[in-house]
Amino acid sequence: MPAALLGSVGPALTEAGMLVGAQDVSRFGPGAHTGETTAEVLAELGCRLVMIGHPERARDQHETLDDCRGKATAAARNGIVPVLIAGEPTRGADPEQAIAPQLDTILGDVPCDFPVIVAYEPSWAIGQPQPAPAGHIAYTTGAIRELLHARRRHNARIATAAAQWWARSAASPRPRTTPPRCPTASSWAAAVWRRRAFWQRSTRCAQSAEATPEVDLSGALGRPRSS
Repeated sequence: MPAALLGSVGPALTEAGMLVGAQDVSRFGPGAHTGETTAEVLAELGCRLVMIGHPERARDQHETLDDCRGKATAAARNGIVPVLIAGEPTRGADPEQAIAPQLDTILGDVPCDFPVIVAYEPSWAIGQPQPAPAGHIAYTTGAIRELLHARRRHNARIATAAAQWWARSAASPRPRTTPPRCPTASSWAAAVWRRRAFWQRSTRCAQSAEATPEVDLSGALGRPRSS
């Protein structure tokens, strides 16, 4: 909902057991940024979710992926779950080339163990009389799910390698090079898309979408704040 309604409507929704979300958040922290609604303010108002990266803000406000990265980082720092809007800008665009850089940039500073929601909304389908085909949605959402899983797996390996690096560094009197860094989503995407042919992944993702139950976000995000 718009941030202006959080104070009046948010408490009633929270008491009803709902999670309250905002349409936007500032990438800045507290300070002289007139007109911006910071993540700190949203958290104080009981906001638990915030939408980031909507195509309409890119179109109307000229927001960049780096702007969205700052917003996602600020939200996560204040315990607010980023709801990333991801999708292709034009019909027929390769999902790998469009979505992987979005995940790479926007979630680059968000800890991999912090809850994240990715909502698939291709720009070319917004406001159109016909939505995106069901098969295309199933394939792309399955690909996004796999990218997020790959992100967690890679980060777990990097965390282990970094811990081993620090342990060796502490035990050695000689200075060592920098610790290993987490790979980008583009490298995850390359590994993911090269493993399977398009038709194999389309079939599997469509079956997965039909069989996947609804997710209870309240367990993942914790109990809503009391007013």
